[in-house]
Amino acid sequence: MGNPTDAEDALSRAMLKAWEKVRDCTYDIKNFKAWLTKLTYNLCADIHRERNRSAVGVDSLDTIAIENQTELISQEETPVRAA
Repeated sequence: MGNPTDAEDALSRAMLKAWEKVRDCTYDIKNFKAWLTKLTYNLCADIHRERNRSAVGVDSLDTIAIENQTELISQEETPVRAA
């Protein structure tokens, strides 16, 4: 998962999900260890997908200003100048 904190978070989320699911489908589970392993694996994959989805590259403001050929702030528009 990357670091121990992420691994602990994934494990706790897996245990909570397993606790919810095991009440509903106890008769359907033939191999509990395999079921729990697959549930944990799928949860970790979901966590990675969530992080990749939310990770968006952000350009610096200076780069954006240079590309648009504008200044980020005009000296006339500052509160000090207005006063």
